[in-house]
Amino acid sequence: MPSLPSPDLLDLGRYAISRDGRMQPAAGRPPLRFHFLWRGRPVHLRLTGDALEFLVEVGGVPSSAEGRLRRQAVFARLEQMSGEMPPGWELRLDPAHRLWLQASAAPAALPGMLTVLTGVVDFALELDARLEGLDIPAPAGRGGAGPSASMGESRA
Repeated sequence: MPSLPSPDLLDLGRYAISRDGRMQPAAGRPPLRFHFLWRGRPVHLRLTGDALEFLVEVGGVPSSAEGRLRRQAVFARLEQMSGEMPPGWELRLDPAHRLWLQASAAPAALPGMLTVLTGVVDFALELDARLEGLDIPAPAGRGGAGPSASMGESRA
């Protein structure tokens, strides 16, 4: 049974809101998680005590059957991108040749809802800039469950 929240906290299930509007995970509960689509790409956000952690399914790398030159161009762009990533951002290729972006950002202030929304918007705009020129279509018809080991993803 979860512990009772402080009288100064509004208990909203997985998280609590303090009198000054700051969000925090409720005692004994898993970190806050949000899921949304950005330009057709599944984005998973986990709010930890001191960071916003993002996991994005960028899409599948084209196979050789789809065109060798296109595949080579994608890998050349990925190599260029890896040198341009902001601190805390990392590209990963899974065994099914799907490309994932994992990113972590420390919010400028303690995590209130406005801070989280600002972090999401900043991330989405930065993501657009990073994916520009990358010829990988967004994943089609997937819920984007993601690699479970990366962020401890659980469906609740």
